[in-house]
Amino acid sequence: MEKKNKKQILQRVLFISELILVCSLFGLPKRAMANPGDMDNNGVIQQRGIEVPSSNSLKRNLTISSFVELPSHSFLISTGAGRVDQRQVNQRIQYNPTFGPNIGIRGNYDFWTLSLSKRLSFVHQQDVQTYGRSDYDDWRIGYNFTKTFLVELYYKNYHGFYTDLGGQEGFQTSFGSGDNQNFSNIGTQSQIINRPDISSLNYGLRGTYVLPLTPILKMFSSRLENESMNWDFNFLAKAYYNRLRISGEKPLIPSSSVNSFSPISSLKENGSNTLGLGAGLGVIVPMSKQPVFGFDAQLGTGFQKQSNLFTDHESVAYTTAEEMNANLYMDWKGDKHGFRFDFYLDTLSSKVDDINFDTSNFGLNLSYTYSYHDT
Repeated sequence: MEKKNKKQILQRVLFISELILVCSLFGLPKRAMANPGDMDNNGVIQQRGIEVPSSNSLKRNLTISSFVELPSHSFLISTGAGRVDQRQVNQRIQYNPTFGPNIGIRGNYDFWTLSLSKRLSFVHQQDVQTYGRSDYDDWRIGYNFTKTFLVELYYKNYHGFYTDLGGQEGFQTSFGSGDNQNFSNIGTQSQIINRPDISSLNYGLRGTYVLPLTPILKMFSSRLENESMNWDFNFLAKAYYNRLRISGEKPLIPSSSVNSFSPISSLKENGSNTLGLGAGLGVIVPMSKQPVFGFDAQLGTGFQKQSNLFTDHESVAYTTAEEMNANLYMDWKGDKHGFRFDFYLDTLSSKVDDINFDTSNFGLNLSYTYSYHDT
């Protein structure tokens, strides 16, 4: 037990050290916008998604949100057609957490945003016996340097996973389009393996620049200049650092699947550090009356350093990784009260010894917001 506590303390020290290093690499500048009136009444940084702030208020405000979230964090280890075809159960191993809701709280004040969420402790006992128990922590800190540049620091930690080698249980993901797939009969029967020892630690820093495109479009189109255009288009550019570590006390590959994944059959831990760039598009559709609909998506690619721990040796490798972030939301904002609904999807893809490693975060989020305005 003492050895385990020392290991946890060492991991936290390494985590803090890496965050300090990343912040120093990014070079946090001084506040570029001192006028609080340039911020939107409900804050710029949302928990998910990008919004362009307006300058329609000279008041600072405090916004408190409570939310319920149905998240999932899965990782897929695959080879050959198993990455795109969910029927190829012998060529894919997907680990999922036990399904359950999170509750959280989020606060916005001035240029700052803080979000914290935690997995609820109550889960049906039968599900615990079948799939095990999963714990999940998620916190985010955001800061707006200007109306169009924001930075977010995030931390997510999952503990406790299961896999079904028959592909019958859990939401099965794929990273491609298989031909004529029959999802109603993927495998022969459920073969659930409970892995309470597996954990997934993910943290990083993301900087996003928002360039409004609507004024530019109106400059080049006389029709748009003369007509009222309600849709807002924004170009999104990002730079990011992502740290991901997936580890278990025994190999991640079940003994029955070692032949299909022989290059990594004894892999116990995969750690990666990714530094990359990306770009995308954001669209905001305000209605004549509330609510507001929005969508944004970004694609990125980066340079990745991997540290892999096997049962009998360690290895270091360098490769590339692809990242995708997408968010669809509906937002209703009153003077003091507001509601927001999100569906989000984040993926990170790379390879370990020519074996595909794909992680995905997706979920639904429903939040209630109360805003307090300074007079």
